[in-house]
Amino acid sequence: LLDQPDLDEQLSRHIIVSAQRISVKTGLYPVCHELKNEIEDVKQAGAGGQADIYNGKAQGLGRVCIKAMRVFETMDKELVFKQFWKEVILWEQLCHPNIIPVYGLYRFQDRPCIVAPWMENGNITKYLKQNPEIPRLPLAVGVARGLYYLHDKGIIHGDLKGSNILVDDEGIARVADFGISSIFDPQILSLTSHSGAASRGGTIRWQAPELFDMQNDTVVKNSKKSDVYAWACVCYEIFTGCIPLNHLLNDATVLYQVKMGARPSRPLSSSESWSSWGLTEDIWLIMEDCWKAQPSDRPTIGSVLNRLRSNEMYSMVEVLDNLVSKNKLITVMGLKGEQGDDHQLTTHQNAGHNHDNGPENYNQPNLHTLRPDTETTSLAPTSESSSTEGFEDPTLGLPQLQEWEDPMERTINFQPYNTENLAKRPRNWRPDYPKTLIPRIPWPRSDIEEFKDPIKRMIIPLLDYNPRYPNVIYELCSYPEPQTLSFPILGRIYNHTDFNQLATNPPVDQMWLFHPLLPWYIDVHKIIQKGVMVQDVIMDVHMGLQTQINARDYFTEELGSKTRKKIATAYARRTQGDNQEKGNGIRKVDYLEEKNVFVGLVRTKDGMWEMKTRSVLR
Repeated sequence: LLDQPDLDEQLSRHIIVSAQRISVKTGLYPVCHELKNEIEDVKQAGAGGQADIYNGKAQGLGRVCIKAMRVFETMDKELVFKQFWKEVILWEQLCHPNIIPVYGLYRFQDRPCIVAPWMENGNITKYLKQNPEIPRLPLAVGVARGLYYLHDKGIIHGDLKGSNILVDDEGIARVADFGISSIFDPQILSLTSHSGAASRGGTIRWQAPELFDMQNDTVVKNSKKSDVYAWACVCYEIFTGCIPLNHLLNDATVLYQVKMGARPSRPLSSSESWSSWGLTEDIWLIMEDCWKAQPSDRPTIGSVLNRLRSNEMYSMVEVLDNLVSKNKLITVMGLKGEQGDDHQLTTHQNAGHNHDNGPENYNQPNLHTLRPDTETTSLAPTSESSSTEGFEDPTLGLPQLQEWEDPMERTINFQPYNTENLAKRPRNWRPDYPKTLIPRIPWPRSDIEEFKDPIKRMIIPLLDYNPRYPNVIYELCSYPEPQTLSFPILGRIYNHTDFNQLATNPPVDQMWLFHPLLPWYIDVHKIIQKGVMVQDVIMDVHMGLQTQINARDYFTEELGSKTRKKIATAYARRTQGDNQEKGNGIRKVDYLEEKNVFVGLVRTKDGMWEMKTRSVLR
């Protein structure tokens, strides 16, 4: 029942309640939660406070993480198992790009286990130590989005800290470890047996001061506001590389000092936190607000996200304000079709943002100075780029524009690249991506047979391409939110039920999307057992296009100088007014050039799915 896309959210909660209660009473769990896949090559990878962590290879799932509960002889095994089933029943219903998904239950060495995807990057603390140059704001925002999703579902995490935030292969933060989570909604059972201070769990350095009030041991418990406090502590880890109150070694001292008003110390102005890792005064003020002593004085996580939006690297407001006009935001129409057919442009006042795009505030970015045979994580701006006009040195990057110059008023000049300096065709490009060399070398159609779908499927109307009046409009430079994603066909703001509809009829487990301008396929996977949903398409398109490219994807013989010029122009337009995003370099979305508004999918004759995009009218 819970897999039904049109299931009412309130009914869904009641079903979860019933399943949890049945599990507690009987000590059993729904068979549908049991993982049927065989897991091989199991090796211990670590240990937590209440569980051992293994990794293995599951048939059809690849590398997986196995969280095996520790069960000692002195424990009430029946109670442990009951609590474990409750956690899994709840966790398996969560579906969000910033939440670790769960594959199901598993028994290993006669111990109850949860199986989830294996995250090679590990937790966020390890990830940042190994990759100190990674932009940190998107990670903080990702954790906030995951927490917002939990709170929206009435769920309190209760143990938010850096070691419980994992990072996937795309560099996206995913909230994990719901072992001590609790349900805020009184109609849903808590995942913990008690709510007193002795059983609240969590780690002292990340816990809010009200949780240390021993005089109210039976009353005080984790809340949404204590989660917000913990989120700010995670932010402190992200932007400083240190745990909260790292100068205090004893947990008892930490507890006392926090009750007396101690909070994580502000980094020195000369530290890397400010100069290299993206910490700003606005972000620090948000963290301080989250650390206030009284829970009622702290902001909600939704309010935190709204305040972060002005800093966030994927902010649609930053991009569209610069593209259209001062204090204007595109809503539904205002798109140019593939054949140049123009449509009505409607805008509304965006009162919360006032961007000054005057010459004194504009700083045009340069592409990173890269030799074609250098492989890096991204093509990014550099302060050492040459501003010399002309073509004296073929290894130099783009010439820098003057501060007063509008990048759209002149064509960006490129240095010429000799054919021997260009990289060969990258292996991860789709086989049928056209070559720009003359004569063109045709690619055999047999190379793309694996991507074809022989079954005739119909796309859901929400995602169906309508050339005149789009059914879906999504600004691909932005995170999919109500402000950036709309379905005009609905005539209203979309909701959770709309997002959970199956994308095709009959359902499909996986979709390969292509776009004529993109050298890569976008791989869309199902999250639930029934098939790919609307949200899977939207989120996988977002994550796929936000991937940073390397030099081999840019300085390649396939593109040609004209295409590189268009990509760089799209990059300059997208990052205008956002200095932090300038530093992150070219992303796959820039290969769409100016056609970066998604308006639907079309099934081709050979059973593939083509993404349709358009340009924003200016």
